[in-house]
Amino acid sequence: MKELKSLKLVALDIDGPCVMDTFSPVIRLVVHKLGGEYTAEIERNVFSQNRLKAAQFLIAKLNLNIGAEELIGMYFKERAAYEESVEHGINVGLGEFIGLLENLGLRLICYGGLDKNYFEEQLGDLSGRFEDYICTNDFRPGLKEIVQMYAPLPKSAFLFIDDVARVAETARQLKLPFVGIPASFDWSFQRSEMERLGAPYIFDSVRDLSESTIREIDEKAANGFWPT
Repeated sequence: MKELKSLKLVALDIDGPCVMDTFSPVIRLVVHKLGGEYTAEIERNVFSQNRLKAAQFLIAKLNLNIGAEELIGMYFKERAAYEESVEHGINVGLGEFIGLLENLGLRLICYGGLDKNYFEEQLGDLSGRFEDYICTNDFRPGLKEIVQMYAPLPKSAFLFIDDVARVAETARQLKLPFVGIPASFDWSFQRSEMERLGAPYIFDSVRDLSESTIREIDEKAANGFWPT
């Protein structure tokens, strides 16, 4: 198999690309339960943010008379109930996609806002196919820090795959290759935000990324990924 020119490491966000998104539906549910209107502004200030900062934003935005930890606790309680009522788990095609990346000689890591136990519980045996899991809650969205962790790899060697437009924006600022897998809910603002940012690659699922697409991204990574 022909070796890639630039890409060496793929960083996959866990929620959305790897496992079915239960984060954004629960945020929307909580906002509505608290009497608020769910907006693009809420997504921008809550998605891929530190949990405490996200809670503080919602408290101020919705004029709530509760503490941040209480709101965070409410979110996790609602999430547990939500996951009991809907299908959730590993996205169809994730294992095959991991195999494709392995066959291309790419290193693979996973990242997200929750701890490593969540990663291992959600992905099960597939978690062993990743080199590492990085919790980014303390340094959101985490792209700069992940790149620093894997120095001296150049920026063109990384491919970040995420479902959040704020991550796409950071990738553009840092000139990092990026693929968007935004939520497919009709009320979600993430796809339109990624399109506004000019993200070159947006898909419904990681299973839509073929070998030819990865090779095309590899070519662009070598020559400047983001449109100027």
